[in-house]
Amino acid sequence: MSRPLHFLSSAKLCFDKPHQLHTLKVAQNKGDQRQYFFTVEYSEDGTVFNRLTEIITPGNNDLLVELPLGSVSAQSIRLVCNGNNDPDDKRLREWNNFRIIEA
Repeated sequence: MSRPLHFLSSAKLCFDKPHQLHTLKVAQNKGDQRQYFFTVEYSEDGTVFNRLTEIITPGNNDLLVELPLGSVSAQSIRLVCNGNNDPDDKRLREWNNFRIIEA
């Protein structure tokens, strides 16, 4: 699944049935200038979510970056945004800006 997204606090990707997930790919606005921080959560039923991992993006690439998830069966995943380290503007550090998410 791939879709362009811009959001502040979280995003949820839902599948029609559980899928085995191993990686997550993200492209972020100014991903080559700042790191983004977010938590990946998964759900087998789309309702109850469990923490899977914490992500810190490399900060040197604004194209798709592949991030390992291990191996998890999920019907939904949720990205809980924890901000970024924008070097120029502290006001921008509170949000995440995803251009593409692929699972």
